[in-house]
Amino acid sequence: MMHPIIQKIQDLITRIQNAIQRLADIINAVLGQVPDFLQWVVDKVTSAWDELMKKIGELWDKLGEFFSFVGDPGAIQAAADSWHDLGVAASTAATTVTGGQLYAEDPGIWSGSTAMAYRGRVGDQQATIAAINDKIATTMSSSLVTLKGAVITLYWMLAGALAALATGIISGLGSSATILGLPPGVAIIIGAVVVAIVAIGKGYFDFQGAVNTGQTTMLATITDTKVVSWPQFVA
Repeated sequence: MMHPIIQKIQDLITRIQNAIQRLADIINAVLGQVPDFLQWVVDKVTSAWDELMKKIGELWDKLGEFFSFVGDPGAIQAAADSWHDLGVAASTAATTVTGGQLYAEDPGIWSGSTAMAYRGRVGDQQATIAAINDKIATTMSSSLVTLKGAVITLYWMLAGALAALATGIISGLGSSATILGLPPGVAIIIGAVVVAIVAIGKGYFDFQGAVNTGQTTMLATITDTKVVSWPQFVA
């Protein structure tokens, strides 16, 4: 199921695309009625339109980069839940190991010097299993939940930037109904697009920092715990 904020962003993008098309229709209608002595205005409008299309292209490129990097909050939460479930299973197993519930701890099933030696090392197994929950799964799940929060925050930032852009475009449309109003109207829209690009770029940069921090934390969790294999005596 799509997260509501993603749907909101898609709706805003559609709104912006429709507004740009409305501007194109207005420009075509107005320029079709321009007398020859106002050709200089036509030239200014054409130049402004070309600049606007360039900035709009940059905006779509930035959004494409954004969506190719930023994950889906639901998928991230699912990964966090999987780590949590793994931790619960490991915790249960660790309790079983230390609770005298292993067949290997029953002298009636297994006895002798080998059995005694094994029972003396059960604690090592328990520590390894417990570490999967206490030091790995818990941290991984928590880090992923934090990352999910960062993703949602970034999406809300994007929604705010696009909403402001849509408002700026509508404002520019209001100034573009006449031939003399077209150049400043398009300039207003160009300014709104530039502001949106800068805002999205900053949000994307901040998010990359959060991702790098999360990756460092998760990698350190794995390497510092040193749970890479069973205790040697078990192998």
